[in-house]
Parts: sequence; structure tokens; C-alpha cells
Amino acid sequence: MREIKFRAWCDDKMYKVDTLGFDEGGIRESMSFAHKERNEFIIEAEDGTRCIMFRNAIFMQYTGLKDKNGVEIYESDYIKWQDKTGFIFYDKAEFRVRYDGQNNQKFEYYLSGITNDLEVTGNIYENKQ
Repeated sequence: MREIKFRAWCDDKMYKVDTLGFDEGGIRESMSFAHKERNEFIIEAEDGTRCIMFRNAIFMQYTGLKDKNGVEIYESDYIKWQDKTGFIFYDKAEFRVRYDGQNNQKFEYYLSGITNDLEVTGNIYENKQ
């Protein structure tokens, strides 16, 4: 079974998400504590910085795969394989890779079908390509 993990982009910084709580309306809390009385939630990074405006956070799910260097692959990551560079997205219960080919053609592959020799080169939030 795949490990379920998330990270979050908030206030121009990437954060590791330790826990998420859900209710009928969706995500209700994140990390180890929240200021529920103000409807604010806190995401804390490894270096101690915090993102307080939870509703601005963009969550990305771990694919359960690692690249050739042991780096975890998440949604919105850029990856390189063979001579192609693409990005990871989640669609119809499957992680996929999209890349641009010649003549503005767009190609998509199931991530599970191209797991050999992948390398994470960044993500769409920190490394705009």
C-alpha cells in the first residue's frame, strides 16, 4: 500500500504537512495545532517558519515513488526522464506526467509506466519553467 503524504505551498514557501483532518466540508485542520476560534490554521516548516493563512495553501500529494536519487515525487514536480522534461499531476485516480513535444504537441503518460531513471528537477511553484 502506498504511503499517503502531503506537502503544501503557502506564502511563497514549501512546507511538509504532518497531519490533515477532514470533515464533511473538506480539510479542517493541518499539522499539530490550529487556531480554530479565528478559523486560521498553521503550517510549520522544518526551519520553524510558519504559514498562518491556511486557506491560501496549495496541497500536493506524494505519488509513493522516488526518483533515481531517492527524492520523493509529488504532484506539481518537474521530472526529467530520457530526453524529456514534464510535470506530475493527478487525474482520474492516477498520477500522470505531461510534457510538451515538438510543434506544440502535448503528451501524457501514466507515471506508473515510466518509473525507470526519473529525476526530480524542481516543482511548478519554486522553479517556474
